[in-house]
Amino acid sequence: MAQTDINIAGVGGQGSILAGVILGTAAVTYDKKYAVQTQAYSSELRGDSLRPG
Repeated sequence: MAQTDINIAGVGGQGSILAGVILGTAAVTYDKKYAVQTQAYSSELRGDSLRPG
């Protein structure tokens, strides 16, 4: 079986998350693979700031 590498990049994360969901769904549905998804948001995306002050 050939390996295929896919790089996903974006700003804000929503497009990257959607791309991962689509790829994972396709792998499970059409290639009988197993997939797990998790999401992690940094403090900047949640509106928090790490700057003192």
